Amino acid sequence: MYPAVYKPISNINVGYQYPIPLTGPGDAGAHPVFFEFDGGPMDFPIGDEKIKAPTPLLEFLRNAAFAIRSGKDKSFAGDFTPRSGKTISQWLAAAKKRQQASASPASNYATAGLVSAMMANVKFVLNADPIFLVFQAPGSGDNWTPQALSYSYVVREGGSYKIANFSSMNTLDDFLQNPALIDKNILKQAPRK
Repeated sequence: MYPAVYKPISNINVGYQYPIPLTGPGDAGAHPVFFEFDGGPMDFPIGDEKIKAPTPLLEFLRNAAFAIRSGKDKSFAGDFTPRSGKTISQWLAAAKKRQQASASPASNYATAGLVSAMMANVKFVLNADPIFLVFQAPGSGDNWTPQALSYSYVVREGGSYKIANFSSMNTLDDFLQNPALIDKNILKQAPRK
């Protein structure tokens, strides 16, 4: 896809360095392996249109969040990479079908959860340009708990962005979702100097 973009870079200087506790809780062992990354903590309210998005990436995510909240499923699916867009379209159609089959308005819980996750405050953006991981949690402030944190993969293609990896997992997800391997509280901290 973008072979030149993915070539290794020597002597990179990233802001975050996390020793992975491979030998037990809080213990990285004698020869630690580090998860190194760049990015920044923040508290950006996606759902508050009065606050200007600080980056084009966050403006893109805000527009996607408002599309799904407004029921614009096709527009929302268009905000995804082709494979993920197809999956989200099928998922939204199935959720709508279940809702129509049920007499209860509460049957819209599936899309309500997605809307809630998309509208949550952005707490951290991990920058591995052209790939970004955008971490979000409900509410403002720095009181979020690691269990409340969700994240989305976003890919930059030229001047535009697409959400990726909907309903798929990879090795990085295995790592990020395992509290024995990563303490997500590191995302609350300022980068090391």
